[in-house]
Amino acid sequence: MLNKKVFVTMGVVFMIAASGALAADFALDGKPGQGGPDHSRPISWEELRERCAHPDQFDVQRAPQNIKIQCTDIRREWLASAPGEIPLPGSRNVITAVFADKFHVGASARDVPLFSKSGSCLRFKEVEKSLTIERPISCDEILGMKGTSDDFCLSALDAAKGANPKLIEIRDTGNMINTCRDAGQGNGK
Repeated sequence: MLNKKVFVTMGVVFMIAASGALAADFALDGKPGQGGPDHSRPISWEELRERCAHPDQFDVQRAPQNIKIQCTDIRREWLASAPGEIPLPGSRNVITAVFADKFHVGASARDVPLFSKSGSCLRFKEVEKSLTIERPISCDEILGMKGTSDDFCLSALDAAKGANPKLIEIRDTGNMINTCRDAGQGNGK
């Protein structure tokens, strides 16, 4: 009877220790810990396809589940900003010569002030446009893809932008091209 109590007590201790070890795989506050079901290790796209096609040939021996594909597109573009003005200098030079039948007065030149005109110049600002989409995907869809995951993302991102352009986040990078200043003339207003 004593052996049975010791055996039962040892069994309970073992179960508590085992459950503690299992609980250690999960962090508190609902965040995954190391080794838990939400923990993953990096593999290549080709290996993921092979794990979907032939799960029995790998260590886990089941096809990947709960697959999500995340696609992000980040572009930098230049947009027209407020135009400016630059002074366009001009010059005026009056040359006078007088001729008679036997005489002439030599030519003289004189610069005359000329009011400058304003010209338009352009300013451009750089913006960054980003879009991230995420969607669940199955092993059957992965195996049915003709190209790479990059090809899939490119197509999915273009479709998402076409369907709803408001999904795109736009922010100024702070970079500018100012042809007013770069022209080397005027104050670049």
